This record gives sequence, structure tokens and C-alpha cells, in this order.
Amino acid sequence: METNILVVGGAGGVGAAVVQQLVAQGHRVRVSSRNPVGRVWPEGVEAVVADLLQPASLRAAAEGIEAVFLYVQGRAEEPVQHLRAAGVKRVTVLSTIDAANDSPAAVYNRRRHLEWEDGVAQSGLAFTCLRPGAFASNALRFFMPHLSGGNVVRLPFPDSKQTPIDTRDIARVAEVALTSDRLNGQRPVLTGPRSLSQREQVAILGEVLGRTLQIETVSVEAARADMSAGVPPAYIDLLIGQWEEETHQPSWVTAEVERITGRPATPYAEALRHVLAERKS
Repeated sequence: METNILVVGGAGGVGAAVVQQLVAQGHRVRVSSRNPVGRVWPEGVEAVVADLLQPASLRAAAEGIEAVFLYVQGRAEEPVQHLRAAGVKRVTVLSTIDAANDSPAAVYNRRRHLEWEDGVAQSGLAFTCLRPGAFASNALRFFMPHLSGGNVVRLPFPDSKQTPIDTRDIARVAEVALTSDRLNGQRPVLTGPRSLSQREQVAILGEVLGRTLQIETVSVEAARADMSAGVPPAYIDLLIGQWEEETHQPSWVTAEVERITGRPATPYAEALRHVLAERKS
């Protein structure tokens, strides 16, 4: 059955994957963005202007909508009030694995995401909070920029471990949450199929690219300088702290993607091929 769904921030990486998944499955989709003009959206998608930091803008964007997918930005109380006033019945929040991580390095992420999770849980709306781990697409952000002038990736903690997840797997889970009662009240932790060190991730990236990549271990200060152009300072602190912690233990692996969607989580190499193909298109 078709469902009217609003994807807030549909131009973002996960949001765009959610839009594509919903359209492919025949749902009526509306996308909100701060500036949707000039963007190319899938056929049949309605684009509107809305901003989580301007909560009142959500009321008009959500009129006639049954379910909303959104990410965490600002505080939850006012946006949730406007969604309820618009008649929305269910909300799916893109949270983070850090909401279930009690380590000191995760405090920044845990606090702001739990505020949103608890806000929707107390709203009276049907809700699901998705808690993905590291995105496979992070390779574009943290590995690929180093390769423009050679085959060396500079990393402070190359033996830190993550379980990278394909954004398409997050989108498939989001569709279940948005269009059925199966995940009501749940906060599933979503990961890829294997814990991989960054050293292993770079090696797999090299295989996908057909290049032999090397790793240069650099200081934390050098890594901060490398990331400073495109990553907020608080997020740099989070990443550095987590990468150091993740050097000493395997990353969390769950089977939630398969439990919810009926298909195993996408292997890292396959996820990278998709990400790189999208980058070229």
C-alpha cells in the first residue's frame, strides 16, 4: 500500500538513499531541503523547503503526510510538536550507534542523539530510532582526499576498527520503519557484516580502485590538520577519540539489517563500488 512519506534532508547521503528506496517501492514521497531549487530529484518526488533549525517550517512541509524520516539537528521538542500538529502518525529518526556507546569519546554524539530519541519516544507518535555505525561512504571523506596526488592514505590510528554499513541498507531498514508497525518503539543498531580495521578498509578500497594503496601513520596533530577543512572541530575530537579507542577492540557487529530486511548487510567492497559509481555519475 502506498504511504505518504516526508524525507527531511533528502539531499544528504542517507536521506537520498531513503528517497530512492521509497520511490523504487512505489511510495509517494515528499522531500524537504533548505534549498531544493535546482536539485535533481527522482521522478514523482515533491520538493519543499523546510529546516529543522526553523521548526515552524515543518508544519507546512508535513501536511498530508503519514510518516517522516529525519536526522538529528537542533532540539527535538518544537519539531515534534509541529509534526504532530500536521497530523503525522510515525517518525523514524536517523540516530547513531553512539547512542548505545557509553565511552567518554562518544559523549558529544550520544547526548545530542539521545535527546532526539527520547523526544520522539515521549511524543505519542509511533517511532523508530535507527542507530547505524560508520558509513561505508566515509571512505570518500577520510581516505579518498589523500589519493589525489598518489597512493598513500595518512591515518593516525590505522588499526582502529569499524563495521562500515552501506547507506542503502539503512534505507531498506528505514522503509520498513516508515511503512509498517514492525519496528515501532525499537532502536536497532545497524552495522555492516564485518569488523574491519582502517588498514583493511584501505586495502579493500585499493582492490576496488585497482591500485596498490599504502598507509602512512601520522600524528594526531597532523590528522587534525588534514580534516580541519571539511570536518567541524567537535566532530574531529569525536573521531580521534573513537579511533584511538577502537584500536584496542573489534567493532560491534549486528545482524539487524538481515533480521529486518531479510537480506544480509552489504559487504564493504560492494558498498564501495556503489559509492564510487555514484560519485562518477
